[in-house]
Amino acid sequence: MLKVLKSWLITLGKYFQSFPILRNQINQTAFMGSSQINFLIYGTTCLPVGLLLYWLAKYVVNVPFFDSWMIGVYFHAWKHGSITLESLFAQHNESRKFFPRLILTGLAELTHWNAAYEVGLTITLLLLILLGIHCLLKLSIPNEPRLVAVATAVIATLLCSPLQYENLLWGLQYIMFVTPACLVGMLLLMWGDRPRWQIFLIMVSLAWFATFTFANGMTFWLISLIPIGFKIWQQPNRKAWAFLLAWLTCFSGTLIFYFHGYVKPPDSPSLLSGLEDPFKLVQYFLGFLGAPLSFSDQQLAQVLGGFALIAFVGGVAVYAWSAWQQFQKSGDPSNFHSTLMAMIPWLSLGSYSLLSGTITSLGRVGFGIEQAFSPRYITVSNYLWVAITGLIVTSLGQSNLYTLKPAQGITAEADSAIDSAMSSRAVFNSLKLNQFWRWFSWGAAFLLGLWLILESNSYRTGLGGMQILNRQLRLGKACVTLSPVAYDSFGLQQIHPNLQLLRQYLRPLNDLGVINPPLIETPNLAAFGSRDLAGVAEGQWDSWTWESKVVLKDRQRPLSHPELPHWVAKGWAILRRSGRSADVVILAARDPKTQVDRPIALAWVTESRPDVAHKFGADFRVSGWQAAFTPEELPAEPTELSAWAFDTNQARAYRLPNQFWWPGRGAVETPGSKTQKASAVP
Repeated sequence: MLKVLKSWLITLGKYFQSFPILRNQINQTAFMGSSQINFLIYGTTCLPVGLLLYWLAKYVVNVPFFDSWMIGVYFHAWKHGSITLESLFAQHNESRKFFPRLILTGLAELTHWNAAYEVGLTITLLLLILLGIHCLLKLSIPNEPRLVAVATAVIATLLCSPLQYENLLWGLQYIMFVTPACLVGMLLLMWGDRPRWQIFLIMVSLAWFATFTFANGMTFWLISLIPIGFKIWQQPNRKAWAFLLAWLTCFSGTLIFYFHGYVKPPDSPSLLSGLEDPFKLVQYFLGFLGAPLSFSDQQLAQVLGGFALIAFVGGVAVYAWSAWQQFQKSGDPSNFHSTLMAMIPWLSLGSYSLLSGTITSLGRVGFGIEQAFSPRYITVSNYLWVAITGLIVTSLGQSNLYTLKPAQGITAEADSAIDSAMSSRAVFNSLKLNQFWRWFSWGAAFLLGLWLILESNSYRTGLGGMQILNRQLRLGKACVTLSPVAYDSFGLQQIHPNLQLLRQYLRPLNDLGVINPPLIETPNLAAFGSRDLAGVAEGQWDSWTWESKVVLKDRQRPLSHPELPHWVAKGWAILRRSGRSADVVILAARDPKTQVDRPIALAWVTESRPDVAHKFGADFRVSGWQAAFTPEELPAEPTELSAWAFDTNQARAYRLPNQFWWPGRGAVETPGSKTQKASAVP
């Protein structure tokens, strides 16, 4: 097996040595007109960044989501002077989120807890990562600006993929971008020539920042051993070994502090549970690695994960073997070290994805293989594909930079003989290289086309996920705003499962002015509603029927009594001026005595309405709403029922056409085996 592997590496190493000719052919055919081509390539790089900014501006919702509500708890404690250092370091799930609590609490004070600014942190980190990777590419292949531009464009497409929509729209999830940002910063730092004590202090600061931001940050300590080990191998002196010893000492101290008083989350499987079924463990791991280009297809993700793993490990092996072969011929250690140094960033970033994937697989496979495709993990597994891209372009660039030079002391006659032999060998192998170029061109075109197909499908899947999460956030925000007058427990659980925490903190946070818009306290719809749509809203209450068996589609409010017949209201509602469907529809009943319309329930806008999309545009496709009631959930007395489209950003409601008369519980015939349709009020 070792002989076969060695033969395979030698063969690929020979092809690697032919890359200077390959690069020259690329320059002659594909990059005519340097300034125009560079402008085009960097314009392409800006396209995914610009598109991502557009989608985020369109779909971001100013509402805390799940764990983000804990920032409100800390903000409340800080405002009342009860926050402590111990509470800031307190364990949450597997993490000790000291820095997020500190940063987001301060940001809440400055922005009145506007979640859009938290998403701004995510964008800032993402752009810094992209800029840092661009700088690493320039350092790896300084004389190949066109390859740097192409690689930056490809990597920008990967990093700006909307398939990681949870991390992009959920403000607290900026923490997922902290560790890779710190890694990129560390790699740039190690490339510089700062004094070692400065490098050490900055690296420890980055490591602590990553570790006490998210549990995944502990991988920073281990990944940093790659560039540290390379520096020791390059210059194995006493200071280098002292650097490593100090680093390991700080890591050990951090682990002791981190795990002091640590309690394993009760719903978290044991790390040993992943070893009980190795086959599922491998499936989870490969699915984790292949998820960024799989558009949520489980089998495709595992195939792509296997390909990525082989490509990365094989690429590192071929690169190192080829560099060693070149060193054996030239005898120049400085060129050998610089060639290997160019590989270190991509080895480190790829190892970050592999190490994180291994830990996640061991700890999460108990939840099922499907969790490997969670949008939250895309941000981590992305960097394996970034590393593969970096290895490819660095291999192409370094093969041209690495010049075969004779060792010192060789005479001019010997130097001339070497040049002559190399020239003869190039002529001898010209046909083989031309054939290789032809096959490489076809292979590159095929892989590029396959990558574009996978990336475009993944992009489309990510946009769909963004739209679904946007509707979920808008629904939750509407339920928060209306909770004092129309309490919808299922709707509130769309943004936080712990209703007790919401009940405890909603009003105190509202009093502090950080619930935007403020909670609606009056049940009188006239106080925050309008009977004139005036082009702001459109819609209609289509039907009001008695159904013996109600069948709900996905993402609908569950029935309180699914075994009973229900009265079902259906319709559609859009906020035309805002360019989206209504956030929620308020079903209201008129008080016979005061003639005041009061909310009785909330209808979720989750149904697809192609007819509405055909008339108003694709943004309004999901605009249908539905609500179901047993007679006991409706007013006892006769009254008029109405539907109101609610805009949670403005805290305004707009009454839709068609109202239905409700004759009261006792006057309505509700046969269990029939379907009836009530008439609208004229």
